[in-house]
Amino acid sequence: MGDKPEQSTSSGMTLYQKWEHPNHPLYLHHSDQPGAVLVPQPLVEDNYGTWAQSMTMALMVKNKLGLVDGTITKPTDAQVEELQQWNRCNNLVKTWLLGSMSKEISGSVIYCKDARQMWLDLNTLLLDPLPTVNKAYALVLRHEKQVEVSNGKGSTVQLEAAMFAVRGAGREPETEDGS
Repeated sequence: MGDKPEQSTSSGMTLYQKWEHPNHPLYLHHSDQPGAVLVPQPLVEDNYGTWAQSMTMALMVKNKLGLVDGTITKPTDAQVEELQQWNRCNNLVKTWLLGSMSKEISGSVIYCKDARQMWLDLNTLLLDPLPTVNKAYALVLRHEKQVEVSNGKGSTVQLEAAMFAVRGAGREPETEDGS
């Protein structure tokens, strides 16, 4: 479709697109396939830290880490050929990421627009799966209060307080002798 991997110059030398050099981040090696397994363990709910470290190393080896850390930016629409190559690499990294996680997790990030967004979404989603002890205690207390109110236990005290407030409204305070 018009991809020109090489061009001849007037001197007869062949020029290549910059991403055809193996050190360029948009270079695609013949072994860079969508079904490639980059990390030994798939991402599940409780192994984000080790998975992210393994995936970071694998993407660095593949020279594609910039697509998830934001250092390889998307070319403009005017840069048609480079934009096409960026889209190929971005989609490849997205398939690597999706292929390395559980179905439940992949289902929550499959519609991300690019690999960077997918990486960031996985980070809010899974980086801090366990709350601190104080936060857990506060969550338990809040849950117990909600259960009391929904079961009617907490509402009795609130109802009595509301009735007392209504009874006293509009009356003059009583004196010690009851008048």
